[in-house]
Amino acid sequence: MNCVRPEPVQLTEKPAPFDTSSFHITDVDDAAPAEALDMDHSASKASFVWSLLLKLVKVKDISSMRLSLPANLLEPHSNLEFWNYNDRPDFFISMAEPADPVERMLHVLRWFLCKDTKWRHKSPEIKKPYNPVLGEVFKCEWLTSDAITPTFFHGSSKAQPVGANAIRVGCLTEQLVHNPSVSAFYYECKERGGIVARGVDHISARFTGTAIKIGAGEHNCGVFVTLGRWNEEYQLTYPWASVGGWLSGSPYITVSENTTVTCEKSGLKCIFSYKPEPFFGSPKFAVEGKIFRLTEKLRSVEKISDIPDAEVLATIWGQWNGKVYAKLKVTGYEGLLFDLQESETAKKVTKPVEQMAENESQRVWRHVSEAIESKQYGEATKLKREIEDAQRKKRAGISGDFQSHFFEFRCAVLAGSSVESGDRGKPYLREGVCVFEKDFFPLEPAVSPPTDDVALIAQQVVKVVQNLARDANVLLDSTASRLEKRRALDHIRAESTNRSLIPKQTSSIFAALANPLLRCFSEPVEACRESSIGIVDALVSKSDDLLSVLPHLIPAISSRLAQPDIVEPSEEIRLLLVRLLLAIVEKTKQVFGPGVDETVKILNKTLTDPFPEVRKESCSLIIALSNHTPQTLTLHCSPLAKSLTPSLQHRHAAVRIQSLKALQALAIVDASALDDMSDTLRTLSLDKSTSVREALYNSTYTWLIKMPDRYSIGYKVLPYLLAGLADEAPNLKHSCFSKLDDIGILYENEWPDRVKSDMDYNEAVGIDRPRVGIRHLARDNTQKVVNKILEGLTDWNVDVRCKSAQMLATFLPLTEKNITGYVGTLLPAIYKVLAGDESIVINELRVAAEFLGKYVDPDLYLNVLLSHSTLNHDSPELFSIGCLRTLNAILRGTPASALDTRHRVSIANALRDMELMKTENMAVVLEAAVVTNVLCSKMAIAADDIKIESEGFTLFGVLIALASVRGNEMIPAWMEAMSKTDMAFDEFSKAHHLGSVDELYPMYFQSFLSILTDQAESWTRFSTGELRIFNTFLVRSGKTVGIHLEGVVRVIAQNITEHRDLEVRQSILETLLQLLRQRGNPLDSSNVLCQNADDIINKIVLPSAVWKPGRRTSITRGLAMEILSVLLESGPRDLKEFAGFIPKSALATYVGEKHAYIPVTLACLDEDEVEIRSVAVKALDAFLYGCVQCGIVFRAQNFKSIYPELWKRLDDSSDIVRIAACKAITRFALALECFHSQHPIDLSSGLGYVDADGTYIECRLDDVHWVEMIKGATIHVDDAIVEVQNAAFEALLSICKPAPPPVVDEQLKIARERFKNVNYLDNVRDSVLAVLNK
Repeated sequence: MNCVRPEPVQLTEKPAPFDTSSFHITDVDDAAPAEALDMDHSASKASFVWSLLLKLVKVKDISSMRLSLPANLLEPHSNLEFWNYNDRPDFFISMAEPADPVERMLHVLRWFLCKDTKWRHKSPEIKKPYNPVLGEVFKCEWLTSDAITPTFFHGSSKAQPVGANAIRVGCLTEQLVHNPSVSAFYYECKERGGIVARGVDHISARFTGTAIKIGAGEHNCGVFVTLGRWNEEYQLTYPWASVGGWLSGSPYITVSENTTVTCEKSGLKCIFSYKPEPFFGSPKFAVEGKIFRLTEKLRSVEKISDIPDAEVLATIWGQWNGKVYAKLKVTGYEGLLFDLQESETAKKVTKPVEQMAENESQRVWRHVSEAIESKQYGEATKLKREIEDAQRKKRAGISGDFQSHFFEFRCAVLAGSSVESGDRGKPYLREGVCVFEKDFFPLEPAVSPPTDDVALIAQQVVKVVQNLARDANVLLDSTASRLEKRRALDHIRAESTNRSLIPKQTSSIFAALANPLLRCFSEPVEACRESSIGIVDALVSKSDDLLSVLPHLIPAISSRLAQPDIVEPSEEIRLLLVRLLLAIVEKTKQVFGPGVDETVKILNKTLTDPFPEVRKESCSLIIALSNHTPQTLTLHCSPLAKSLTPSLQHRHAAVRIQSLKALQALAIVDASALDDMSDTLRTLSLDKSTSVREALYNSTYTWLIKMPDRYSIGYKVLPYLLAGLADEAPNLKHSCFSKLDDIGILYENEWPDRVKSDMDYNEAVGIDRPRVGIRHLARDNTQKVVNKILEGLTDWNVDVRCKSAQMLATFLPLTEKNITGYVGTLLPAIYKVLAGDESIVINELRVAAEFLGKYVDPDLYLNVLLSHSTLNHDSPELFSIGCLRTLNAILRGTPASALDTRHRVSIANALRDMELMKTENMAVVLEAAVVTNVLCSKMAIAADDIKIESEGFTLFGVLIALASVRGNEMIPAWMEAMSKTDMAFDEFSKAHHLGSVDELYPMYFQSFLSILTDQAESWTRFSTGELRIFNTFLVRSGKTVGIHLEGVVRVIAQNITEHRDLEVRQSILETLLQLLRQRGNPLDSSNVLCQNADDIINKIVLPSAVWKPGRRTSITRGLAMEILSVLLESGPRDLKEFAGFIPKSALATYVGEKHAYIPVTLACLDEDEVEIRSVAVKALDAFLYGCVQCGIVFRAQNFKSIYPELWKRLDDSSDIVRIAACKAITRFALALECFHSQHPIDLSSGLGYVDADGTYIECRLDDVHWVEMIKGATIHVDDAIVEVQNAAFEALLSICKPAPPPVVDEQLKIARERFKNVNYLDNVRDSVLAVLNK
């Protein structure tokens, strides 16, 4: 973090021109001297600060101010040396190590953030380094350990000590421009594939009143990091830093805004945000960040909150000057990225000053630094000004631009931000320039004494032990202070571990120092315990013989870790102790056998340690014991496996993975370790972490490959590999198939006699069908594996049930037809799950059931499925749902060629016997419809012909029953059931090789109608299902009904008789009415409805319309009137021969003296229900009009009986009925006119005549009837409702036409006296008279 930058100073010298075609960098004029600010001993600090602040007010960029500070405020190092980004070179060399690009970006970010190591303290001492002179150069190297730095630290994040195989990191920095101050830097590590960091430094600073805020200047494009191994370049940008606390005298540093890391090659970007500090209170230094995919949409995103969660690959959080943590989204790994408080600035390695060039930083400022360090501030200030003045004079005497000696640029350094170039701010080394120099001091090589000089070896050991005797006594002295003990431990470390000793010497020294060192394990001071453990660990790693100390080592560790309560409070030290024990096991190998018992006691405690890292190392210890001491460990495998259970369920994925590896090692030693682990392993197969599931599959594979008794316990672990075959991650699924293939190969090689008969060398071994060996292994374990899977299907956890269903689906293809013997066990469990489980479980188990259909003979599974106890209508509905879903899935998997007529008939009969039309559970109906659809589709695919008498007729009945189920659009299951039924009808017609569903009905109509006719005699009000089937059958039959109309009419007439239940009659009449109203009139498809119309009226309508006691009986009368109205209002166009569908000959009988037509119709005019009265009036209207059109000869009695009932409807409570009655009166008047024309007579001789038989024939109505009719119509002409008034007016006009004029005139005059609206009546009278006169 570039928090404070120095002010510009003058040139000290002008370097010789570099003879090459370099890019010229122009320096601005800097000939003017800087303003000096002196603070002598008499001046107060406050007054100086105040004078300095006054200089900063209203300055836009204080970094460009020409201000020279006094020496007592200066840091005795040049800016080029003091400011660098490589405080942690161990982080620098590790950036290219991870294979995962997300982890590489975390490494790059960590290296960049650790540039703030010098500011890790909350109140650091802030001084200003020297401002570099133009052309000033700083060169150095760092030597760092070759150890790989992990992505996440599980303990301390300190750098490892530098060993003999140190890695060099070089640095080259050069001041390019004086004002503004711009320099270039270049870091390089040639190892690790080549790592380079470079950039241009230019800052901008401003004074905010209470703080100085510093950020990147316009010529600073960030740091560019190149990882040669991956051919990647990362661009890192700077945040803004603020130095506050000037006024209080306690300066501190805060950081704001964002640091970004962008890598175009990997397509990743990181936004690392420094959270705003509170206005009041102490700073929090909080940070957060996210690594995400660099899509075009997210390229310009600047806020973390704008990043979609789906694109995030890692999250980061913590404090920038403390601990920073990270978590990988894909793997779930999380941990400490670094701890700045533990970080130490790495030591720079430089040449002696005497060997440096004149323009190298340490030589330029050497005397100034010496004066400051000796606190001769006045002298230092004087020397500093002399350098500045000398540089200023030299610069003034030289014209031209400065040329960089080491760097060249492909884009101008001082190019503005408006210039768009990928090379802006990126320096390149000139040809021949090397960052590393040969005369740097290398590490001294370790010199070992000759191993054959035993006396010399012993002598050196004695010397070291004697040298450490006092330190050993200090450690044994209980009265020694902690400081003395820490010094003693530091001395022991330096003499015993850092010296160049051979392993034999180290072993002897360790034996001599073991007692005091191990005693320190129980020291109350944590630092002493940590130091002693570190020394012991180093001695263990460098020793070649631990037999003498082993009896002391293990008890010492056990005393801290194996106690009932936690004795060691520090989790880091507990981790170090476990690692120490692991190192001992790895060092001693088989020799460690006697220590296994005590180690197991330790493991029983550490495997439940609160610190995750302790658990992970404990698992590593188990693996080491399994590898090196398997025989001794055998007795402890099962207890250790149980102790592993909490860790296998730990919240950290890394702990679960390591625990799985430990269990894997234990099970190979002793298979009994898996005895009680089935539930835990099954849970791991459902783990959210892909890495955990992968570890489980790998362990399973290892068990099936390496366990000595793998075939006898295969059933315990094979299900987990089966779970992998259904894993949601494609790469894991493919990996598990490959593993199965390998297991199959091993089986074939070990059991050639078993697989010889089944080997098919022409068979392509692949994913679709695993090889013979794995199939045989599955068959050998079928019963036990099936039992384990069924156990999982009944688990309370839905995820377990889902995974068990997936395992079954992957296991069945391995067993193939061998699963036949277990159908009786599997099916009841499948019924139960499919009956009412979660949809995800049902869907997965359906897939498994399809495999049953593929491999099991239909005779066998139908024998179980279609038994009386499964699909019987008396069975519980949930059980029936489960059975139907199972049957559906199995049928889907069954090849159509495997289902013959016998099978289809059995299924159809079972569906028929369920009596689907009686159920009210739509779920049952839906599943039955689905099964029927599948069955019909199988019939359509099958090549054999359908036997109509058996399977065809039965299945047709099932389809009609399904279609007859009533529901509405508010019931989704009903809607889907109807859709599936329609699809089944389509498939059924295809199975018959028909072009449409309509062609099915002629094939089955007569037979099905005969069945219904036979059943109809037993229909009661409880036969709702049968009545719905009757309705559905006739309505769906379409034109086929017209072909068989006579039989249909017969069935209807038989079932509307008086002794039948009202509900039966109502349903049948509704069906007839629906058929009459159906589009296209299917009843007349064969033009025979007219022939049957008279039978319909005499045998169906009139018997149903006759008044009977009971309020509900009016329903049938209303339906009868509606049927009659439809028959009269629609039909053939020949109006002279038909009234609707009723022929003229039938109409003539209806007006006869003894026929019931008119009396029954008139009786319906007086019904209580408005709807019945209305339709009865309309039927009478249509009847009168039809009679007139056909020229039916009326009798006077017809009119005498009709008009009183019709005129009553003018006073009806319903205006609708009144208006309809007025319309019927017009038809009544028209019939009267027709009657008069049929009987011409001289009125002077009377109103009738006597015929030849002596019968009096009445040809005209008496005046008394006319009076009643005209009076009744006239009254309503004055009605308050306009619609009724107009209708009554039309009725009055029409009835006056055939009426005697005197009667009309007289009645109108009488009515005038009673009318309220006399003028309106006069208009009516005029209109009537005009009609009469015309």
